Amino acid sequence: MCTGKCSRCIAYTLYPLVFLSMLCNIILFFPGGAVKYSREGHITEEVKYMGGLIGGGLMVLIPALYISCTGEEGCMGNRCGMFLSIGFAVEGLAGALYSFIVAASGVGNGPLCLYNGQWTTPFKNSQLCAGDSLCHSDDQRPHRLPVWDLQQNRDRDHKLTICISHLES
Repeated sequence: MCTGKCSRCIAYTLYPLVFLSMLCNIILFFPGGAVKYSREGHITEEVKYMGGLIGGGLMVLIPALYISCTGEEGCMGNRCGMFLSIGFAVEGLAGALYSFIVAASGVGNGPLCLYNGQWTTPFKNSQLCAGDSLCHSDDQRPHRLPVWDLQQNRDRDHKLTICISHLES
């Protein structure tokens, strides 16, 4: 039984997911839309792990390219082609899993903020609420972002990466 059409369908649905995963990770490098935080190194470790670029991006893109190329040729009648497709599927699954783990830890740890004069992740071990001093601090970085907005904007990109990694796997 030939699965060329099905494999092309799978490959073509993976391409936008790869693009969205990479885009989410790139957006996380620029909190508040500013380049200076990345330049100064004030981004979370989870962003530096590049789960969306490496895991959900490149590690899923390679199997998608292989699947679409072999789907164009028709049936894979040889054993080597079938073995390679299994290997690439495992690689894609590992990439999606890596992306999921990094994004989930990013949601759990929260954003990196200047809090009480030092750069920290204030949401990591505590339950700060919107009425806390972080909202009203003059030395808060990034500027003009209340706690709930910081948390929602950063979590939105991490949560989107989590959803994409689920779809990719």
